[in-house]
Amino acid sequence: MLIYLLQESAIVKYVLDSSALLSGREFEGELFIVPGVQRELKKYGVTLQLAAFLDTKVRVLTPAKETIIQIQNKAKETGDDRRLSPVDMDLLALASELSATLVTDDYSIENLAKALGIPYEAVMMPPIKEEVRWKYRCTGCRKIWPEWHDTCPICGAPLRTSRPKKT
Repeated sequence: MLIYLLQESAIVKYVLDSSALLSGREFEGELFIVPGVQRELKKYGVTLQLAAFLDTKVRVLTPAKETIIQIQNKAKETGDDRRLSPVDMDLLALASELSATLVTDDYSIENLAKALGIPYEAVMMPPIKEEVRWKYRCTGCRKIWPEWHDTCPICGAPLRTSRPKKT
């Protein structure tokens, strides 16, 4: 009985984004995706091999709305809310709920995962080295704002996320 419990606790859980699945990398352990990843994969076209893998090895789960709201609130703090899609937020929420490792090559997902203490792994790209708190730069007058505005309060041009310069 003790051996069985030890083996069961050693199973690793992974939440996979589209890039992880499209990479062709093999995964062991419990594998999860959110419904949005299924929709993204349909856009790219799913091979028979990937379809069989999804049907037999991957569970599709939807995170709780409360968890998604927590993720969205943290994303506002880091500035990643303007860089992440609803599917990205769902992936982070599910990884949080399952205490799973999130597998992605998306640096904004990695950035927020780091801020939330969610373990993550890169697929093909090197992972981020440090957490970033994004600022917002006006595309017109180039003024940098610490918070998001739909348009620049000075000149009315759109804002873009901008990595703060190291001091």
